Amino acid sequence: MRPHDISEEQLNLRAFPFSLTDVAKRWLYKLEPGSITTWGSLKKKFLENIFPASRANNIRKEIYGIRQAFEESLSGYWKGFKELCASFLHHHNFDPSLIQYFYSSLLSSYRNMIDAAAGGALADKTPTKARELISRMAKNSQSFGNRGSELDNSLTKEVSELRSQMLNMTTLLTSFVQGTPLNVTKCGVCGLVGHPNDKCLEVIEDVNIVRRYDPHGNTYNSGWRDNPNLRWGNDNQKHTQAPPTFSNQGTNLEDIIKALATNTLSFQ
Repeated sequence: MRPHDISEEQLNLRAFPFSLTDVAKRWLYKLEPGSITTWGSLKKKFLENIFPASRANNIRKEIYGIRQAFEESLSGYWKGFKELCASFLHHHNFDPSLIQYFYSSLLSSYRNMIDAAAGGALADKTPTKARELISRMAKNSQSFGNRGSELDNSLTKEVSELRSQMLNMTTLLTSFVQGTPLNVTKCGVCGLVGHPNDKCLEVIEDVNIVRRYDPHGNTYNSGWRDNPNLRWGNDNQKHTQAPPTFSNQGTNLEDIIKALATNTLSFQ
């Protein structure tokens, strides 16, 4: 509590030295004794020496030219704006005109939202009421922003995975256009990509055919022995099956598409 016999000006003069550090404190103690007699003269000298006009003009230009970034939230922008205004020591209190600068620098979506909350237009409210409304909306947006952070992180992860898949698909297509061999599994039996040799359909079909000719198997038909084309001892008609040919050509467009589909599924 302030003593009754000490005025507010005297209290400020006595308490002011304890608020200074470093350069400002050294400046104060270099003043001539008795050169400061009023609180007004102390403020004027302090601003002229510690906070020159050039620095004040730079901050003033920064305040007048401030603009909200595209992805910047209302709470974050409002906090940064207040900190910038607080650094302008010539404004002892919050200048009512600063509200207009802040409102004009907002993105159109936020201006519309503030006007709707104001019941028509923010300009219809007094500077004090307008500042209270903006502060309240900034606080509410910060609360909702914290709740949606987990959802944002989840969406970011999904987008990252999709980008990785798209990059891999682009690499495959680029390799096809440039004729670069693809590092994918290629069957040595049929020449197609996307499956190993033991999973080839031709190998599986050949195995099934051999099983059908097994006289001890369940699928063997005794009537086939009367077929001259299937007799083992028929020397007059020998039918030999041509060995399978293996393609030595590079991967064609169909192979590339199959490889692309297989590679894309592996990332899901």
